[in-house]
Amino acid sequence: MYVGNWPGKTPTSPILQVTIARYADSGALQLAKRNLRQGLPGGPPRKVPGVGAGAYEAIGASSVGIHFTVGGYVGYVSLNTRGTASRALEAALETLAKAVAARL
Repeated sequence: MYVGNWPGKTPTSPILQVTIARYADSGALQLAKRNLRQGLPGGPPRKVPGVGAGAYEAIGASSVGIHFTVGGYVGYVSLNTRGTASRALEAALETLAKAVAARL
């Protein structure tokens, strides 16, 4: 498992967190894939095309998150916006998630 946290340049900048989990157990991987829609911020998750084999995204009051799967990996990418989450940040997070998924 890999977890990375990156603070913003200023005290009010967004905070990025990326978690990548590699599953060797096929049963645990299937369970993680079934639970991709869980643990996302805010409103109902929506399917996101182009990020791995399956991805869900949601935007909350102060964060944006994407959960995705690629092979035996499950990725969780979130951005704490420290204020109102915007659609522009959602688009930026999708771009980042696509880049991370492409490297797995």
